[in-house]
Amino acid sequence: MTWRRLGKKTLTDGRLYAAGLLSMGAVIAWYAWARTGLYVVPTRAGEYSNLLAWSRLPYFIQFQLLSRWPEVVMTYGGTALFFVGAKDVLWKQREVFWLAWFGGVAVHLFAMGGYSHYHEYTALPLAPVAAGLIGVGIARLREKASALPKPKRSLAYAGLAFLVLSIPAHAAGRIGHWYKQGFDFTSRAGEAAAAVSGPDDLFYTNCQASSVLLYYLDRRGWSDELDVQPDLAGGLVDRAAAKGARFIASEKRGLFAEGGAMWKRFRAKGAPVWDDGKLVIFPL
Repeated sequence: MTWRRLGKKTLTDGRLYAAGLLSMGAVIAWYAWARTGLYVVPTRAGEYSNLLAWSRLPYFIQFQLLSRWPEVVMTYGGTALFFVGAKDVLWKQREVFWLAWFGGVAVHLFAMGGYSHYHEYTALPLAPVAAGLIGVGIARLREKASALPKPKRSLAYAGLAFLVLSIPAHAAGRIGHWYKQGFDFTSRAGEAAAAVSGPDDLFYTNCQASSVLLYYLDRRGWSDELDVQPDLAGGLVDRAAAKGARFIASEKRGLFAEGGAMWKRFRAKGAPVWDDGKLVIFPL
């Protein structure tokens, strides 16, 4: 939009860069503050390097183009309509606004490498520009269909309707798993913590996502994914206890399933203070 008004002067207009700094200022400030605390999200160059994994960038790019975009963002029917709209807007008309919008989002997703590969939600910024070009594709095909003789016109309209209706049908089938709760063992975590501990008691949790279980317990403490490092689990538990952790909480699976190494260790000392079949809490 700025380019339409200022043309090449956009590149030297200070207001453009000031707007970018203003919009990102709060985010930058938050990350600068987050660097001073314990690790929760990546805030340092080395952490970003590991997360982005640019050594596998060619694979990540082809995955975006061949799988993520057509299967999740646009659906197959939508992809066909997208190409019709993109050919008109991006290729024939060379619309700067749309080129910048689509190109900027695409480069952004490619540059995020491993992060955008493993986190599907990062493709959301592509949805509105893709939807716009899909809409253009529908309009163009409708114009062409209306210009056909009557017998062919009906077939063309039927084909167009099939493509359009396939979008919500494909989407509903493709993303159904998004709505399945993957951390159902946390559903009573707050109740459990309140029943067995005080507000100031520190917890050590065994959880894949470092801050999730602590959040639902509404307690402070430490967290590790013990199931991926079973040989170190005992030492990590002892270290947390030495730091002041009074309880250990975990989903009842893996090392903490009945018969698991951690279950045996703590059960030998006594019964868990909480066990609802999904979440288990032992005193340390």
